Amino acid sequence: MKIIKSFIIGVGIGQLFYLISIFLAGVQTQTLANMASVALLSGLMGIASLVYDWRQLSLLRQSLFHYVLILALAMIMNLYNHWLPLSYFSLFILEFSIIYLIIWSLLYMKTRWTITKINQTLVENRKKD
Repeated sequence: MKIIKSFIIGVGIGQLFYLISIFLAGVQTQTLANMASVALLSGLMGIASLVYDWRQLSLLRQSLFHYVLILALAMIMNLYNHWLPLSYFSLFILEFSIIYLIIWSLLYMKTRWTITKINQTLVENRKKD
């Protein structure tokens, strides 16, 4: 059930970004194959997020594995849909990596902040007892 939920969330996020991208780019038409590939590969990206449930791996290894999976799926999507010429892929990898690092850093900071707040609440509750 968790895999299905992750797949559906991935499809939703992927379709949202896809719609925003084609709107901003002024794309007038899309093929069913384009839409289906984005849905399928976005769903697989959602499933890729389950690597963070693998407790036997450190956060660094989980993150590296997730990065590789997401990058591979994004490259497959770009290749399948002929969105980027092959000569652009080195720049794509650089841009993707920077964006991925920014998002990962923001999520990491949010998680650290949440953990700090939980720990503060626990300390306060212990002092009350």
